[in-house]
Amino acid sequence: MIILDSLPEFQQLYRAGKKWQRCMEAINNLENIHPNVFHSIGDSLVYRLSDGAEIQREQFEGNRRYFDVHYYLEGEEEIEFAANLR
Repeated sequence: MIILDSLPEFQQLYRAGKKWQRCMEAINNLENIHPNVFHSIGDSLVYRLSDGAEIQREQFEGNRRYFDVHYYLEGEEEIEFAANLR
């Protein structure tokens, strides 16, 4: 897991690559996003604005091929993670 402190830090580290540019496109579209409605850019990025508390799950969510990017507008989230078990 990689945690960054700011959007400029993200832009500096991940300025190249289509997937990172699509993440920035989604972030720049915040004013047009309705809470809890899924949006997509092409076939490689699906995103949504989460408003309010998320449902606490008892089991881990895992991804082998895809990754999650969390961009916080306000509030905080507690994240638990496990080592890669490959």
